[in-house]
Amino acid sequence: MWIGTLSDGIYMYNGKTMTRFTTNDGLSSNVIYGLLTDDKGRIWATTTSGANVYEQSEKKFYPLTAIDGLPSYDFLLGAFFKNESGELMAGSSKGLVTIAANHFVPKTKKIAARVKDVKIDGESIEVFSNSFVVHPGYNTLSFEFAVKEALQPRNIYYQYRMPGAN
Repeated sequence: MWIGTLSDGIYMYNGKTMTRFTTNDGLSSNVIYGLLTDDKGRIWATTTSGANVYEQSEKKFYPLTAIDGLPSYDFLLGAFFKNESGELMAGSSKGLVTIAANHFVPKTKKIAARVKDVKIDGESIEVFSNSFVVHPGYNTLSFEFAVKEALQPRNIYYQYRMPGAN
């Protein structure tokens, strides 16, 4: 059973335990206006900040954005319906939004990112190449990344590798 709330995200109850999903889990907002299941068993949620789909195999929410063709982010409370074709229809501040849920595939895009700043123990260091050495005795290492274009920056995940680090 899935339960949407007006301030606390989404709760999933499996008969034994309750699991909570929030913006920390990929939701575009913790204010849930509608919940539906598509023909593939995925959970869809409309919020004050867009639509989201839960991929049960990955245990992850994917927010829909303008890249996915979403014309509006501001949905209305309770205005969410699945028609006989499996399309999801949601009322929004810009009119009716139809989502072809059965054909939806989350878009993942590799974005070119660059390291904007590197700090060792709070002090910026100059980095002239893609590698540098941190000598023993330092406690903290932080990176600041930048991307050229980001529609939803909170949905961008960075990854780096530190060979030899524990």
